[in-house]
Amino acid sequence: MGGTVKPYNFYKRYHAQGAPWVYLVQNNIPHCCIIDTKSFILDWLQQVIVVRRPDPNEPLSPMNSNTGWYCSIRPCEAVYSDHWGLPLWNVCDAHIERAEKDLPSQEMPAGFFPAESLAREWLTYIRQQNHPKNSFPRPKDPSFGEPK
Repeated sequence: MGGTVKPYNFYKRYHAQGAPWVYLVQNNIPHCCIIDTKSFILDWLQQVIVVRRPDPNEPLSPMNSNTGWYCSIRPCEAVYSDHWGLPLWNVCDAHIERAEKDLPSQEMPAGFFPAESLAREWLTYIRQQNHPKNSFPRPKDPSFGEPK
């Protein structure tokens, strides 16, 4: 799903129902590229799976919302729009906190992490002002991924 507004609304809808998801923005990158997020997402998914203790004979264990780490973002608009005409966000600020602490009230919830190390990795990534354009699938084509 492209853009930032519609994916965040999707995240927010299922987060409210208990989905242990994470929302990740690539600052100043029009939607097209996930190459530099793949290893992070796979590490996050692996940790969530471990916490849910899969067993072929049992349903997945529920996530304990009283443990782990949570994150929040304060978005700011970028100059780009998605293909629906909605503004693309950059992240102007972000925070992480242990589950038992409150996140800044002026920020939007953005995810759950089973471990502090992943929460810190997310925070470092999302606070980058510009993500590398060499994360595009066609880095030798300088116009690929540029907004029209």
